[in-house]
Amino acid sequence: MELIDNPNELLACIKKENIKYLHTGKISPYIFPEKRKKVHEEDIYHLIVRIFAISLDKKGKVKFLIQKRSKNKKSNPNYFTDSASGHVSYKENLDFNHILKEAKKELFEEMGVKPQKIEFHTIREEFEEEFEIGFIFIALIGSNISPNPIEVDVEHSRFYSEEELIQLLDTKSFIPIAKEFWEIFINRDITYLFNEKLISDKKERCALFIGRFQPFHNGHLFTVKKILEENAYLKIGIGSSQESNTKINPFNVEERKGFIIETLKSLKVDLNKISFYEIPDLYNAEKWAKNIFFIVGDFDVLYAPNEWMRNLFIEMKCDIAKPEFYKKKEFNGAYIRELISKNNEKWRDLVPQKVSDLIIKFDGIERIKNLFNY
Repeated sequence: MELIDNPNELLACIKKENIKYLHTGKISPYIFPEKRKKVHEEDIYHLIVRIFAISLDKKGKVKFLIQKRSKNKKSNPNYFTDSASGHVSYKENLDFNHILKEAKKELFEEMGVKPQKIEFHTIREEFEEEFEIGFIFIALIGSNISPNPIEVDVEHSRFYSEEELIQLLDTKSFIPIAKEFWEIFINRDITYLFNEKLISDKKERCALFIGRFQPFHNGHLFTVKKILEENAYLKIGIGSSQESNTKINPFNVEERKGFIIETLKSLKVDLNKISFYEIPDLYNAEKWAKNIFFIVGDFDVLYAPNEWMRNLFIEMKCDIAKPEFYKKKEFNGAYIRELISKNNEKWRDLVPQKVSDLIIKFDGIERIKNLFNY
């Protein structure tokens, strides 16, 4: 029986020239919906998830969950592959959390298991095969699975030991991208991804906080003050530092740095405890994360403002803290820029007074209006 996919399902698609922005964690501005049928007929680039799942036995030995695709699959029937994979469905304001949910959903629908923990690994562009942009995840699961007979070959979709997987890779037909990643994962220790991070002593601790600060708002200020209460020093990374005069990045790096410095000065914050770093986009998530250490030097703990950044830095084996945000929906750069574009004076209540003054000084109101109407 041939498996039937819904041809009218809306998939999350992206133009080729915008794929690089996915590596910055910015997703929704570049995603558009298109029906599954048209996506595959016209080779439109679209997002998928791939999950590589492992389980640990009582002795801590790794077992790898390998899926063999059903003989009824339209593409690559009877091929061995990752643990689970699938398209990312479209939704408005699509973000990394939605993609993470899609990964969990695929793992449950195909292999009947929910992850105990799941971590983002990398983005892989698969242009030559299916015009797919793969978000790759590594998952830790329990030993009980229930493969879906409609989706997979139940007999051969199971846990394999390292020795069995090596033999499987040598002798059986694998989807190339899945084979590549399984070969990577059997040759490195990936169990550390699921260990709890130990936060170091706070007395002399140096923290890193990264944001675009477009503009610096009261939510940022709340977080910075909280971080300074918990740490001796703070390094502030100004992300997308090379960007300016665009709808989502209207202010240049010097203007954004000025927002922060003038605000903290007005509040009598000791600026000797704070240093600033310009962090450009590299359009490669893994290289960007590694480049942070080259730019800012040593730090003890990263305050990761979102799941995207937290997942990136888990691979770096550094301590990670989740900052406390205040009224996140209201104190939000995109919302503030939209208010400014619509002449809604409410934006002034959402940023520090010094930021409001500087935006006016920089002619930022007209700049944002023009960018929104361009």
